[in-house]
Amino acid sequence: YQSRQGVAGSSGGRIEPRFARLFLKLGSEMGREERGGIFIPLALSRQELADLTGTTIETAIRIMSRWGKLDVVRSEKDGFVILDRRTLETTGAE
Repeated sequence: YQSRQGVAGSSGGRIEPRFARLFLKLGSEMGREERGGIFIPLALSRQELADLTGTTIETAIRIMSRWGKLDVVRSEKDGFVILDRRTLETTGAE
């Protein structure tokens, strides 16, 4: 699937909704209320996240780093915590 934005798309523009949908799906399937949000007890590497969303490890690192700073999804050694579900829902709807 080619983004109509060309090069802008490769910087994560249309990839972010895929990440949002992935985390929403994982959150609904295995998430539990703890650690100040919805904890997903699944340790995935940046490479695995990239593979699951069809992007590069660089883009996965960039998105997860930004989301960590914005308190959307926090990475922990044993999984992830969804801190801002509404942002994921909005992003995933794009």
